[in-house]
Amino acid sequence: MTAVAFITTSKGRLHHIRQTLPLIVAQSPAEIMVVDYACPQQTGDWVEAHYGPVKVLRVSDDPGFCVSSARNIGALETSSPWLLFIDADVEVAPGLVDWVRKFAAPNSYYVPVPSVGQRADRELDGTVLVERKAFERIGGRRRPSSC
Repeated sequence: MTAVAFITTSKGRLHHIRQTLPLIVAQSPAEIMVVDYACPQQTGDWVEAHYGPVKVLRVSDDPGFCVSSARNIGALETSSPWLLFIDADVEVAPGLVDWVRKFAAPNSYYVPVPSVGQRADRELDGTVLVERKAFERIGGRRRPSSC
């Protein structure tokens, strides 16, 4: 069975996390990581209070927000062979983890594509499913020094 870790980040996105995290939890992935990137709304505290099994990682040493750094930091704290980076406002459809388990192929990565005849949804641009090995080959296992 292919295990997948969902990694999402939050800085000022608690309102989105409240809507999307239940959908992620319902997928029953191997791991869920929420990176609280100095969120003024203390997203990490809310997640821990409502979703105990979800891992929370807090970044407090950067007053800005660097999504690539946040994602790399989150990935460093997971161990699943597949990583799904997903923005806080993206609602996942039921069956996504089942699809990954059935169809994710080694040496591949996946991004959302529109259905035939539909336009691309720019809101999904931050969503990517990647094999951990490939992520590590391109240097994803280290914390970036800057954005």
